[in-house]
Amino acid sequence: MTESVTWTMKLNDIDISKLNIKEITALEKEVSGEELETLARFLQEDSRAGVRKRAAGVMKRYEKYRLEEARLDAVKMREDYHHKNGIIHIAGIDEVGRGPLFGPVVAAAVIMPEDSRIPYVNDSKQLSAAKREELYDIIMNEAVSVGIGIVDNNVIDEINILNATKLAMKTAVDNLSVRPELLILDAVDIECDIPQESVIKGDANVYCIAAASIVAKVVRDRMLDEYSKIYPHYGLEKNKGYGTQEHLDGINKFGATPLHRKTFISKMDFTSDSLGRRCEEFVKNYLTTTLGYVLLEQRFRSDGGEIDLIMQDKDEIVFVEVKGRDLKGAYDGEDAVTQSKKRRIIHAAEMYLNGREVPARFDIIAVKYNAEEGKIKNLRHYKNAFYKGDVFNTGK
Repeated sequence: MTESVTWTMKLNDIDISKLNIKEITALEKEVSGEELETLARFLQEDSRAGVRKRAAGVMKRYEKYRLEEARLDAVKMREDYHHKNGIIHIAGIDEVGRGPLFGPVVAAAVIMPEDSRIPYVNDSKQLSAAKREELYDIIMNEAVSVGIGIVDNNVIDEINILNATKLAMKTAVDNLSVRPELLILDAVDIECDIPQESVIKGDANVYCIAAASIVAKVVRDRMLDEYSKIYPHYGLEKNKGYGTQEHLDGINKFGATPLHRKTFISKMDFTSDSLGRRCEEFVKNYLTTTLGYVLLEQRFRSDGGEIDLIMQDKDEIVFVEVKGRDLKGAYDGEDAVTQSKKRRIIHAAEMYLNGREVPARFDIIAVKYNAEEGKIKNLRHYKNAFYKGDVFNTGK
């Protein structure tokens, strides 16, 4: 039995005992979903020890399938609810490229069919590049409509990254060939006459947003791959425009390109003695890439105060003070932030919030830099390091 073994065959009609190992291997590759449990049971009942051992691997695949089915059920709940209430076309919207020093911010708006259940559609940051490419093709083939919004570095410099992100999202919606009845966005809202919902961590918790995150990521990554051929000195094909050491060294040696975000790098000193700036870029990448924070502002200045990084962590605004020190120096951490410094940070935060009452906190991140190796060697993250009362109640 060779070519006759296909996934469409009913396992009950197959006599496993008459298959050789090569044929069983072919069968295992073809069987998927619920049929995996049946196949594992048949393998376990076979008289050959080698065949019985293969059952464990098939059962692992089945358990993985069941977990993915349960995850899909969870991330589809919001859309399923709206579909049951008569909403047909729901667009998930997400963006990629808020934090990089180079290139555009890209947003995608994706309308998936009501019955769509593509396994492993998830937050693009949770997927390998190869898996994203694979899922991208499936999503593009299955989607009811896909819209892309791209806002370049010049516009980012002109209107700031948050407004540029919202513009990219609005453009993506406008580029849909089918008008959605509802927009679901990842922790942001846009100016639009279409009803919308904002969901914290939507790229991991809402199916259509996850699909949009994959599309936006692949589109931007492909753009950066092409830009790397034009500007080969910055490692863009690897860092996708983020401020890695290779990228910073490239700017220091060759200068900024026309596609660099001038407002992100204009006040940065990329020489070897710019310890503070290197540490700040490292912390920004740590917060966005490792912790999933969203960059809102970098080096925000107001009358009398400055904040290194303003991030969004779920529903909280996080004001981050970065303290970089040479590896050979004393480790001072939060002690390096004096009471007067705290007052200036709080004042700047109040100016940024401009009267908005939103959950917010102040973090300090202390890092140690090895100048000889040009690498960050240690990082300590102090969450809720201080608060307004911590300053004004001390009497200092």
